Formats: sequence, C-alpha cells, structure tokens
Amino acid sequence: MHHRNTVHLHNVRIELAREGDALQGWVRVPEGMRGGIPNKAFVKIQTHNRAIFCQIHGSLSTENIIEMNEHYRDLLAIKGGQELDLDIIPQKWVLSKMRALSMHPQHLVRLGFGFSLISVDIGIVALIIG
Repeated sequence: MHHRNTVHLHNVRIELAREGDALQGWVRVPEGMRGGIPNKAFVKIQTHNRAIFCQIHGSLSTENIIEMNEHYRDLLAIKGGQELDLDIIPQKWVLSKMRALSMHPQHLVRLGFGFSLISVDIGIVALIIG
C-alpha cells in the first residue's frame, strides 16, 4: 500500500553520513528529491524489502545522493556508495514516531524509549488493579 504523498526515487546513490551525523536519528536528502516533504518530518524510507523510520533533514548536495549513517544502512542492508530505488513516505501518526525512536542509532535513546513503554504499561496495570 502506497501513501498518496510517497516520493519514488530511482537510482539514488547512498553515501556515508557526515561525521557529525553518525549517531543522529535522521537521513539527509536534498530538497529537490523530497517531493515537498518538509525538513525534520518523520518518514518511512523503504527499499524493495526493508524499511526504516527516521527524520529527514536537508542536504546541500545537488546530485542524486542521500547521506545515511551506518546504523540505517545496516537496517536496510545497503552498502555505502550503492545505487538503488527507494520510497520516502511521510508519517504523521504517533506510532510512526515511536517506531523512529525504536530504530534510533543511539542505544541510549532506544533504551530510554523502551523504559518509557514499560512505565506506561505498569501505570495501566496499576489503574486496572487499583
């Protein structure tokens, strides 16, 4: 199922993220390739058989290049410098943002997110029991 605002990209080269972006929860995509998706929006980036949820940030590149850190490349089974087709699908639902947190490159962010879910679960159980 494709969202009506899906951006289909063909023969995109995936390059290594800049050093400062190595542990950030975003992928850099030039504005001309984003199809109107705003900077810092949450998106689903999907290849033919895998997907990640993250934020999208701007890039100064004028070429058909997406900058992606190693963590996201590993989740998508992509090698740096590889060319492929992918879809960028804007996400507005809270669950999509939660998925982005659960896939974040920093393990402390993922751990904190997991603890917050446990806290909510305990609170719900306490309300039911109490």
